[in-house]
This record gives sequence, C-alpha cells and structure tokens, in this order.
Amino acid sequence: MSRIYLCVMACVGPAVPVTAEGELGGRFVLDSTGSTYPFSMRLEGNTTRNGDDIEVELNTGLLRSAIPPDYGDEGKVTHVTIAFGLGRDSDHGWQFTNATAEQVVSADLKAGESLPITSHRFVIKGVSALPLADLWLAATLTVEQRLPEVGHPGPLHSEACATVNLLGETSKSKDRKKRMVENYAKAC
Repeated sequence: MSRIYLCVMACVGPAVPVTAEGELGGRFVLDSTGSTYPFSMRLEGNTTRNGDDIEVELNTGLLRSAIPPDYGDEGKVTHVTIAFGLGRDSDHGWQFTNATAEQVVSADLKAGESLPITSHRFVIKGVSALPLADLWLAATLTVEQRLPEVGHPGPLHSEACATVNLLGETSKSKDRKKRMVENYAKAC
C-alpha cells in the first residue's frame, strides 16, 4: 500500500485541491457606503457552493441615498432592487457576470434616507466551468429615478464588490482592494 502511495506522489505529484460543494461557503460583507455613488449599500450574509450554483443568503443590509434631502420628492427613487453576480477583470476594468434575478428590496427610497434590508436568497447559476479563483462576489443596486441632474429618467445602477476573490486573496484582489479605497466607484 505504501509503494502505491509513493508512486502516486512521485509519478503524479501532490493532489490538486478539488472544489467540493460547500467549499466556497463563508461569510461576506459587501459595502459601498463609503463610495461616491448616489445610492449605496452594505450587505452581509453567507455563500454556499452547491454543484453548479452559488447560493447567496443575504441576512441583513442597509440602503443609503446620498441625494441631499432638500431635493424632496424630486430625489425620491422607486423600485429598488438588488441582484448578485460575479465580478471579473476585463479590458475596461471589470464586468458583472452570472447575475441572479433582481429582487425588490424596497418600493421607494427618499432623498437622504437609509433603510434596512431584510433577508433574501439568491442563486448564481452556472459556475462549475468558471475560473472561481479569479472571480469575486458582487451585487448591483438598481433604482428607477427621475433625478433632475441625470438627463433621462430610468434605471440607475451602483455596485458593491468583495475585496477578496471567491477562493481567497490573490495579488489582483489585493490591488482591487487598494483601488477601492482610493476610488471605490472606479474599482467597483
């Protein structure tokens, strides 16, 4: 038995870790509240790998409008939704991929208001063929707006990104974390 083990180690090399169900799991905090986004969020929860999917349990959160309260009803937004997905590097910075279905988290958000977010469950599908070590958890906050300074009424998006990649910290995730401190909206 020991000769077989030695041959496997010498002939094949050390075993490569295999991502198993649940291995991805862990607590997350996505926080864009220090950003310059007009609408930001802090989301806390847990992820679990389940075959070809990542289950995201959003336990608690906070929505924040940075629109000055003196805008009154003009600063109010409606149909406030959140979707989770994966962030990946691209030629133009980063992109949001494998998005979940959006879920309404508030009917409206007034100028200058902060609201708590209750628990929600999201499923990111089709991840088994993706390079998970190079990807990170991200979320998009979408609001329907009619802000006077935004030219056209309609959806407005802001994001929140994890500072660590799905399978742990890398040199690129350390760089992203640094860029997020310098200018959150450009890095996420």
